[in-house]
Amino acid sequence: LGASEKLVAELRSQVKSVQNEVHDRDATIEELRHRVSGLERSSGDGSERIQALEQQCKEMRVRLEASHQTAEEQQAELRRQLSEAQQSLRSSQDTVRDLEGKA
Repeated sequence: LGASEKLVAELRSQVKSVQNEVHDRDATIEELRHRVSGLERSSGDGSERIQALEQQCKEMRVRLEASHQTAEEQQAELRRQLSEAQQSLRSSQDTVRDLEGKA
């Protein structure tokens, strides 16, 4: 019973960690968008540099979105494991109650 509770706590911690990673990646994408927007406003004659930075930003966004997808998949798997662990814990608790009732 204690092992199931520890597993549930660990899985919850892992889910929170993945959620934080997703949040950080979203913030990074937003920061990159903000930087590109600022560069576009600040420089009329540096259009080649802006285009190069925009391309870099697009490439980073693609990598971040792929990473975000992976994090979402990890989060879904952790949620599935958490659900299984919670079911196992409930089953163990039911077994304990049944045994206590027979004692």
